[in-house]
Amino acid sequence: MSIQKKKNQVYKYFRKDSWPEGLYQRGNIFWVRWTLADNSRIQRSLKTDSITEAKDELIIIKSGALLGTVKRPCKQSLKEVLETYWNLQGWRDQSSNKTEKSMINKIVAHSKIKTLEDFTAHKVTQYLMYRFNLAKELQASAHKKLKKAEKEHNAEDIKEAQQVLQSNEAKFGPVSYNGYRKACVTFFSVLISNDIWHKENHISNKVKVLQEDDKEIIYLERKEIVEQLRGITDLISEAQNKYEQKPSKYNARRVRRLKTLFSITATYLLSGLRRSEGLWLRREDIDLDKRVIHIRSKTIDGVTWKVKSGRSKKVKSRIVPICASLLPILKEQLEDHDNAWVFPSPEGLHWMKRNFNRALRSL
Repeated sequence: MSIQKKKNQVYKYFRKDSWPEGLYQRGNIFWVRWTLADNSRIQRSLKTDSITEAKDELIIIKSGALLGTVKRPCKQSLKEVLETYWNLQGWRDQSSNKTEKSMINKIVAHSKIKTLEDFTAHKVTQYLMYRFNLAKELQASAHKKLKKAEKEHNAEDIKEAQQVLQSNEAKFGPVSYNGYRKACVTFFSVLISNDIWHKENHISNKVKVLQEDDKEIIYLERKEIVEQLRGITDLISEAQNKYEQKPSKYNARRVRRLKTLFSITATYLLSGLRRSEGLWLRREDIDLDKRVIHIRSKTIDGVTWKVKSGRSKKVKSRIVPICASLLPILKEQLEDHDNAWVFPSPEGLHWMKRNFNRALRSL
């Protein structure tokens, strides 16, 4: 290894090679270049201006290169990585992908991110806080303008202030912040699970979550619940008439799907279960004799589902009573099929959240 020293005291420690390896300085900070066992090359900042610390880091990198523990940089460009990611996420609902794509593209464009290495937690946090603070400023100025315009009875200023308050820029609150954060976390989680990126560079624990305002719980009266369920019973009657007039697999499947949607909607409204709790119910979880539903964690076909208590990650099983109105609905649902799932999908499998949401929205 040759040691070079310039007049301005900038040290360069390079191995004599076509691609110079070793330590070098950018300003006062030491950087390193090295070739790994698979012939891929790394070039990174050591984030120190001490020559002693830099030499120690170089020794660690050299030993890691021999053992294969040094993570190689992503060879794909950011554009190629994003295309790969959207292909991997092709199974998702198109509207979800469109929204997430818009979020990530806004972060990349605003932060001028050109490589995956530049897609850091610091830049994500910087962008999100910029949007969050901008929304606060817009709301404050719009409210001030609205208050003044109302006193002066200025219709144009009132309209302008209301438009600002209804804009996406002014609505960027904790919910939007956490939505953008979740999109980035999902992006890196998929890349890591497909060996495109390194686990230690995940941003999930480095971008904080903002506290959201608790939404007011709305309690429905019995009349309102009956009205909600009547709409589904009308659809079931129409589907059954179509099936009787023209028997087919499609019409039979539609009737079965609507009956299941009616049963699970009634269970949600009359017992207060969460969405995932209803979709993960098994036959052994329902005791019709004692009139109770057991909400408990379970592992089915290698997939584990855990009960959560509110927003916390604490696992807590519980028992939910079955009211007199819900009892005959659950009894009919269990007698209607012999599946292990209480509310199976039309294919007879576990009903995934995204498919269930799509079916519910189609009503």
